Amino acid sequence: MKSQDIVLLLKLMSLEDQIKHGQFDESTISDPFALRSLEGELGISKTEISSSIRCSIACSLAIKSNDRAKVNRRNLIEFVQHGLKYVFPAKRECPEFRVRGGIMGRKDTLYGTAQGTFDS
Repeated sequence: MKSQDIVLLLKLMSLEDQIKHGQFDESTISDPFALRSLEGELGISKTEISSSIRCSIACSLAIKSNDRAKVNRRNLIEFVQHGLKYVFPAKRECPEFRVRGGIMGRKDTLYGTAQGTFDS
């Protein structure tokens, strides 16, 4: 899961709310759920949006309804409230934030020793 998956789901949920409450201006965009529309609104490629939707459906954060993704609100809200901090930790000490490979991934670099990210 990527952070852009959450952004996309929140955008879809926002669009659903705007349409439900009659706050969506249909003169600007004919189909706000189309990949091209989402691409323009979010700045994420159509390929990434499509991949994100597939991932969200597989994770039960969205469902496929009438040939488009619909946000599973209960699951998304639960995930944002309780799971987001575990998937995207804010602490830099997390091993996933370490620079790996190449010059910066070697133990003998100044970066690794100065940052204290490598065990001796």
